[in-house]
Amino acid sequence: MTAEQEILEQICEGGRGAQIAFKKLYDEVGGDFKRRLKLRGLNEQDAEDVLQQTMIKILLSARTYLGIGSARGWMWSIAKNTMRDKLREHKRRASREISLSILEPDEERLGQATPELEASSLLQKCYAEAMDKFMEEHPDRYETILLKMEGISNQEIAERLGRTHAATRQYISQCRKILKPYLANCLELL
Repeated sequence: MTAEQEILEQICEGGRGAQIAFKKLYDEVGGDFKRRLKLRGLNEQDAEDVLQQTMIKILLSARTYLGIGSARGWMWSIAKNTMRDKLREHKRRASREISLSILEPDEERLGQATPELEASSLLQKCYAEAMDKFMEEHPDRYETILLKMEGISNQEIAERLGRTHAATRQYISQCRKILKPYLANCLELL
């Protein structure tokens, strides 16, 4: 039995021992998980938020760990899913902000023709839907595409992913090829 499995069992037992075990678990995996979350593209604050949410989820669901496979792997899968939820939340918030800015009338927009506004709105909606679908089906590749869209260099992405520069260039190229069909319908709106 691994140290992480023993800690999860102690958490399940409850009481004062569970509090001590939870603190020990945080000390054991917290730093590693936070580092891995940052390597996947989260900033310091988001990595800390995701880590805290992950630890709460582990505490609440420790009884569901069946002892099959690595306890650390089980906990990391919770962290990855929590990170994906955080990325979706950011995506939804950004999408809402774009939608709200489209709806707000300003002097420039008041002078524009309705068909142009409609075409712009359709294009943005198509793009948002395509990226949402891509994110759901390829979350790791989506994260990499976001890093490129933010202007992060291939070298920095390589460091975050733990890959060589050449392997990262190839991976980014593959990500773009996989993304292209998702955006194909949107190109027809241009």
